[in-house]
Amino acid sequence: MAQAAQNFVNQGYDVIDLNFACPAPKVLRRGRGGAMLDNPRLIIEIFRGVRDAVKIPLMMKLRIGIDESEAAREDFWRICEEAITGGIDALIVHGRTTSQYFRGKADWSVLAELKKKYPQATIIGSGDLFEAADIIEKKKTACVDGVAIARGAIGKPWLFRQITDLLDGKEEIFKPDTTEQGRIILDHLNMLAELYEPKKRVWYFRKFLAHYSKAHTGGRKLKMELVTAHDEDQLRTAIKKWYDVS
Repeated sequence: MAQAAQNFVNQGYDVIDLNFACPAPKVLRRGRGGAMLDNPRLIIEIFRGVRDAVKIPLMMKLRIGIDESEAAREDFWRICEEAITGGIDALIVHGRTTSQYFRGKADWSVLAELKKKYPQATIIGSGDLFEAADIIEKKKTACVDGVAIARGAIGKPWLFRQITDLLDGKEEIFKPDTTEQGRIILDHLNMLAELYEPKKRVWYFRKFLAHYSKAHTGGRKLKMELVTAHDEDQLRTAIKKWYDVS
């Protein structure tokens, strides 16, 4: 892992992020991501090796334990202690256990406790960040240094602008109308052209289209027309039709 981190540095990357939080079943089956919280000794060993290998900022993402047991929570605190005293630049903590996946509610009280215990550390909170006002309130209440938005921005990338609007004290936050949503979707699709060839681009974009469609009144009919488009031309035609984009 240390060598991999050094390779990224050599390629010009600015930050290394060690992710021990992913709860995806396919990741857990391979003993990676959130599954590694069951082996705090290995996490600490990896962290120390990477910290010694690179001088650029190093972050670590965790959940609050492998499960809800007392032993799992003790492992979580041990990892945090070792990371903070060992020179981690930031901890990103999702307020659920690995076994919870995305069920229930994220426990932001653990994040508040973490920041109170280590006020010198940079703590970034994650979990259930879907609405601008609630995101700002969670950050304020837990006294964390920042937030990491994930699912909340899928199909709703204007969430970041809404947060900025609230922080700037604006009375009305940005709410894109149907046409503006369509332009944003097309911009997103255009960006993917830099990463994927056309056929794969349309296939990859389907998971985002399903979320984008939730903000439209077209319901299931719209969603199905978007996600079943056979090629990019058909997809662009459908987007322009449903979102009234010229």
